Order: sequence, then structure tokens, then C-alpha cells
Amino acid sequence: YYENAIYGTTFNRGEVTVEVFDQILRLQHLSATDLTKGKIVGQGTISFKEFFNPQIFLQLDLTQFVVAQMDVFSARADGHLSMKGLLRDLKIEGDVTLTSSEVHLEETSPDIPVIRLKENGKDKYNHRHHNQKQESNILPMAIGVTIPGRMYLRGYGIDSQWKGKLTVVGPISTPELRGELLLIRGKMDIFGKPMKMIEGKITYDDFAKNDPYLSLRMMRES
Repeated sequence: YYENAIYGTTFNRGEVTVEVFDQILRLQHLSATDLTKGKIVGQGTISFKEFFNPQIFLQLDLTQFVVAQMDVFSARADGHLSMKGLLRDLKIEGDVTLTSSEVHLEETSPDIPVIRLKENGKDKYNHRHHNQKQESNILPMAIGVTIPGRMYLRGYGIDSQWKGKLTVVGPISTPELRGELLLIRGKMDIFGKPMKMIEGKITYDDFAKNDPYLSLRMMRES
């Protein structure tokens, strides 16, 4: 059993069948479930010709797998992912479809302030921050995400449903979103006045990373 502390992703009842030949470890079959009905299966190889920097090729298929279970975001997905490259340059690529997902706006919170510490005239924060930047480049991603319509955004008086296509890029610790979401339906309560959301678009671009542009047209409900 394994649970990712950041995303809440869980891997349960893991099974692996391996075969070793020369310097190659062949993963003939691997599988795991989440804590509900989701499943992930895969296969691949790991070559240890460079023992401390092995070559990895791994293919994974997701079926109704819970990829995130956080306070602010939860999602279940189908799709195919691959992990390939030398260990130091390993990348994740593929395409997934979010079969269901929810975003909860109330749970968002501002960034935790950083206290700058100095010791013997040296700025310890800068040194640690530099190390964190180096670590944050681990495991870059390029994943296409299709959202056919079961994404629900709720909170601050909003109850809405969206669809669209996004791309997740960047290291796994600090991913960036690109693409757009389109409103299917929704309503918003403003100072006790119900408003119907007629049109809406959420756009993620390269200029303001992970800071989306929101366009809405609403009509007061009678």
C-alpha cells in the first residue's frame, strides 16, 4: 500500500511479475488498485547497463483510477501513460480522460509565507531555495487531459459543470496547465441573488502560469 501525501493518490494490492535476463529486468505484468474500483496495469523494462542511471521504459493503462484525492481537487481517469528515458532524465507522457472530477474553491488558501533566516551573514533561505529548484526539475511531464463534461467547479456561491482539453507540462512537483475549459451549465449566488451562467470560458496560457483567465456571461434568474 502506498499513498502520495501531496495528491492523495493511493496504490493498493500491488502485484508485479518480473523476469531478469543479462542486465535487463523485464516487468511482464504489474497492477494495482485504488481504494475503490479504479485499476492501473502495465509492463516495461529496466536496463542496468548503466547501473546508477538505468534506462527505463514503462507503459501504464488506467481504468477509472483515482489520480487525485485532495481537499481542493479530486479526479478519476482512464488513459495511457508512459515513463521512458534514463533515470536522471525520466519523463512522463501520455493522454488521459477525466471521467469525473471536482474542484472545491472554498478550500483554497494563500501560499504560506517564507521567513528568511541568516546565519553568520549567509542567507540560508537562498541556499535551500536553490536546492529545491534543482530537485523540482525531477520527472517532467507532458500529458494531454480530455474532460468530456463531468468536471464540477463549486464554491463561493458557484455550482457549475465544465468540459474541455488541457495539457499538463513541467516537473511533477510544480506542474503547469495549458488549454481551456468551456461552461456546460451553472449558477452563481451573488449577495443572495441567483444568477444563471449563460457562457463561460477558463483559459490557461503561457503568460500567466497556473493563473487562468475567466470569462463569464450571466443572467439574473426570475
